[in-house]
Amino acid sequence: MQRLSKQLPAMRIDVTAMSEIEGEERKAIGADLAKDFAPLTGKTGVEIEREALLMFYNTLNEQRHLTGVMVGLEPDPALRKFLETTKAQLDARYAKVGALLNRRYFTQ
Repeated sequence: MQRLSKQLPAMRIDVTAMSEIEGEERKAIGADLAKDFAPLTGKTGVEIEREALLMFYNTLNEQRHLTGVMVGLEPDPALRKFLETTKAQLDARYAKVGALLNRRYFTQ
């Protein structure tokens, strides 16, 4: 990101990424997930696999939509192209994780 921000001055990485409330929300989610993934007391086997895939699936969904919004707002053509490529990669990964979830955990 640092290298890219030097190449593309319109890309700023020196700003706060989210509000304080959203930051605290993310910390609470992380603490909750840490309990689920704790080696001795957390979930195991199929349950942890499904939980991890759901976490990845939800995160990819959020990031692909965020990137899509950024594409629509970005005036710099080079940065817009980077964001479009990133969104396509996120869309592909989202589809892969969704297909895996459907195949292994959500079909009869």
